[in-house]
Amino acid sequence: MEARSVDEIPIGDEWQYEPKWDGFRCIAFRDGEKVFLQSKAGQPLARYFPDVVEALHRLPAKRFVIDGELAIPVRGALVFDELQLRLHPAASRVQKLAAAHPALFIVFDLLAGTDGKSLLALQLRERRKQLAGTLSGGEQQMLALARALVVDPTVLLIDELSMGLAPIIVEELYAIVADIAAGGQMAIIIIEQFAHDVLAVATRAGVMIHGSLVSVGRPDEIAATVSDSYLASTAG
Repeated sequence: MEARSVDEIPIGDEWQYEPKWDGFRCIAFRDGEKVFLQSKAGQPLARYFPDVVEALHRLPAKRFVIDGELAIPVRGALVFDELQLRLHPAASRVQKLAAAHPALFIVFDLLAGTDGKSLLALQLRERRKQLAGTLSGGEQQMLALARALVVDPTVLLIDELSMGLAPIIVEELYAIVADIAAGGQMAIIIIEQFAHDVLAVATRAGVMIHGSLVSVGRPDEIAATVSDSYLASTAG
């Protein structure tokens, strides 16, 4: 649905709000192993965003139609120019760009469910309740990161990024966090139970035991402290 200009923002419980993403509007279709990305003008986009196609293949749901926005984060900001660079005729160039700066697909509507049936007769609020069922835990975490970044925060607080996720997904998420941190535009504070995951990307680390900060230092210094603290607490 296209936006239209109004004199003032409508208010009320019946309204839902979505940030203005700096990206490409896209509808994604999946039917088994087939994934198709379509622009709002009806043009195919899958060949330009192989990373998004791969991510959609990893979702537990095998059939769906979702509406959203393609965006590319670079050092903590969504960069529209990176999207335009993807529209390149050479597949090798597209793959190189995708490896350097993976794209996000920010989903905000479910148009057809996992049974292939259209949901357009339902209200948007009902469709969005069903949307979570098409996203894996990793995809939900990526969406949460994208929502946080769009407001251009000074401080980004991340709690238990790895909780309940497969190691390969955790690795991808922390690679995104490291890329954001490299931009130097915001402070990032991560609370993480599995210390080895976060220490690999941290510049400063601390250990909390029973709510008290007991040690602060460089990640390599803290690594040994974490092991000693963990062994002491489990032994005690």
